[in-house]
Amino acid sequence: MVKSNHDNIIKILKIYNILGNIFEEDEFIKIIEKTLKNEKLKYITNERKNPDITTEVNECFYKILASICYSIIPPNINFKKVIGSINYLESVQNGMKIIRSLNNDLYLFSIEIDLIDELIRIYEVLELNDKLDNTILNEICMSLKKIMKY
Repeated sequence: MVKSNHDNIIKILKIYNILGNIFEEDEFIKIIEKTLKNEKLKYITNERKNPDITTEVNECFYKILASICYSIIPPNINFKKVIGSINYLESVQNGMKIIRSLNNDLYLFSIEIDLIDELIRIYEVLELNDKLDNTILNEICMSLKKIMKY
């Protein structure tokens, strides 16, 4: 169990390194902390695992991954600021590969991952049509968050 948690922590550090590049120095960790405090992150237990044991271990991983997902969308990120200097979409896609892997390995059932997947699709369409705008993305993300609340 210690080895698997070690591997999961290493993956979270890799996510932080990938996604931290789209923020100013130390801004990412502050946003994650704020998100952990302010968002009502609900962990869903998995009936295929012992809920008492998996909740104790997996809930902390779920909350970290969910807070990372919320941290990389508006209003926490200004797309105008990152467009051109860092490839926001590429960073998010690379980070999401690891997040999805952890989500699957730990059976987390994170709706926040669905939120980011939808945002990626919308971002790609807006970028393709040269309509990428921070205000529009902010409104879309707020709408997606409301729809995906359970």
